[in-house]
Amino acid sequence: MASDIFNLHDVISVKEVIRGDDADRHLKLGWILLGVGGTTLKYSLGWPKQNGEICHPAKTIEEIEMEEFSKVTDIPY
Repeated sequence: MASDIFNLHDVISVKEVIRGDDADRHLKLGWILLGVGGTTLKYSLGWPKQNGEICHPAKTIEEIEMEEFSKVTDIPY
């Protein structure tokens, strides 16, 4: 099938994630798995230009909480 042919020159954005569920969330939106590897497992994902505007999955509760925690400046030591 011609529509199954993919050219790396068509990738307009690349992202790496370390969790399998994060990779799955991106793949469901149209990201393509470019590779898996590294000393710590990483999933390299690419967004093909034929998919249009780049889509990112909604943030998980854990991601939102981590962002909020990173804004805290008065952590007692």
